[in-house]
Amino acid sequence: MARFLTLHLEWLTGQHPAVELADELEVLVAELRQTIDPEPDQLRTHIGQCIVDNCPGTISVPAPRGAGAGRSSITCSSGHSWEVCEWLSLRKLMERQRKGVHA
Repeated sequence: MARFLTLHLEWLTGQHPAVELADELEVLVAELRQTIDPEPDQLRTHIGQCIVDNCPGTISVPAPRGAGAGRSSITCSSGHSWEVCEWLSLRKLMERQRKGVHA
């Protein structure tokens, strides 16, 4: 199932119900994290180097805090941020950066 979703990610995210599904999954993940660790510290998941030219920052995602925490943005330690609707584009830019391809 994971392979199917990965192969069809771009098409799936372009569908109208994708936003609703993403919201529901985010709430589910928040509830599960709340169950595992009711009092998490200010946890952040490190993703990689910032994709903005000449930015020394690192990109990370804050851990959701509790059920219904709402959407979060992906942020750079230097202040850049990307909202949910920009995540697919950000992923592609990060992949290009990893391969050493410049825009």
